[in-house]
Amino acid sequence: MHRLRNLAKRILLRILHRLPTPQFESLIYQLVARRVAALPPDEALRFLFRLEAALYSLQGQKAIEYDGGLHTKHRHTRYHDFFVSRIRAGERVLDIGCGMGAVAYDVAEKARAYVVGIDLNPDSIAQARQRYAHSRVEYRVGDALQEFPDGPFDVVILSNVLEHLPERPAFLRRVQEVARPSRFLIRVPLFERDWRVPLKQELGVEWRLDTTHETEYTLESFAEEMAAAGLRITHQEVRWGELACITLRETLGNLAASPFAYLRRTLRGPTEEEIIWALKGVSFEVQRGEVVGIPSTSSGQALGATARARAHCSRSSPASPSRRRAGRSSTGG
Repeated sequence: MHRLRNLAKRILLRILHRLPTPQFESLIYQLVARRVAALPPDEALRFLFRLEAALYSLQGQKAIEYDGGLHTKHRHTRYHDFFVSRIRAGERVLDIGCGMGAVAYDVAEKARAYVVGIDLNPDSIAQARQRYAHSRVEYRVGDALQEFPDGPFDVVILSNVLEHLPERPAFLRRVQEVARPSRFLIRVPLFERDWRVPLKQELGVEWRLDTTHETEYTLESFAEEMAAAGLRITHQEVRWGELACITLRETLGNLAASPFAYLRRTLRGPTEEEIIWALKGVSFEVQRGEVVGIPSTSSGQALGATARARAHCSRSSPASPSRRRAGRSSTGG
């Protein structure tokens, strides 16, 4: 009986393989629709969601092949721009979980920063060195849970990394101690990306984008983890079902205690108005010659309102004592 079933299966697969794609698609849909119609709603949904998960994996594989080895999401979502536009020339950047090095390369090439990329997978680092080699990028094999390259770094990038890790607040505190960055640029997947996600969870089927994810965030759970890690969110945006944000190490207490030191490290040239903002508990960043101020709540989560003021930090004009830039070498040290 077992042999007959295997024989029938092989014959059926050969027949299906010979069908033109449009006919094959129609047949598959009819088979799925008939099975769904015969099942109770909850079982039908579980069946459909399992099929979806299998197809999603195949779609990812083919998307990588389609673009010659790099997933098409890199160019379609343009998420590299979030990192590139928020890093200044000459800064030292630590890209934890750099993978094949696509983001690290763009940061070095477009932002003219110096990047150390670290990843646990030796194959990924080998591909990065071959495909995304750059004079301002160094790729290393390493476990970020155990070791870090020598700091300090100006920026730490965590692009789709945190969700894979256990004990994330403790990990972030450790990164702060060793790498000593002034800010983190973080990108994570959102649980609230689609109505089907909570339904999958309710039905007891796999709901994560990747089975290696320890979590997928809500805006609230992300803010709670950042606060637990001693980080303050100064900017966040949701695109393509993902959350991208900037977090700073300094607390409001640090700002009030030493606004001049904080502003010189972060903005390289505070004005009197910026210091007033700091004392009032307003965080900000420099973008294209402007200071973007974001009022912070007591929980550290940024409000939606944004205040703007010109940052008079022209490199061509003489620097006054209150606006002198912090010295940095061309290597970003």
